[in-house]
Amino acid sequence: MEGLDPATLIFGDPSIEQRLAEVRSVRRAVVDLADEVVDAAAGLPSSVCTSWRSDASAGYATRLAELGTEVRRAHAALDDAGIGLERAIRALEAEKAAQAEQAAAGAAAAAAATIGPSIGLTQAQVHG
Repeated sequence: MEGLDPATLIFGDPSIEQRLAEVRSVRRAVVDLADEVVDAAAGLPSSVCTSWRSDASAGYATRLAELGTEVRRAHAALDDAGIGLERAIRALEAEKAAQAEQAAAGAAAAAAATIGPSIGLTQAQVHG
């Protein structure tokens, strides 16, 4: 098992673990922020008084409509970011699984090469 770190065999590549933790943390932050945006949007006035109109009320209504559009756009962007982060998490998990498979295969080959000769097997029998 020369060249194989036991911690890597057990826990996988620490850099993948670290990247997974970081991406998951960012994903949680994005989801929390998206929830806050939804809550903030719910607090926006739904309509403007129409019983009287002044320049100020017209400006207020215009800006309120713009703000609603910006909030919806922000929420959509956060949703898109969350989807992208989920994809990144799945890709990192697949990479981690592939590395674990590769490490297990390497450990098995190293064990066979070490144990085989000690019990009287030839290289052909070990790899056969």
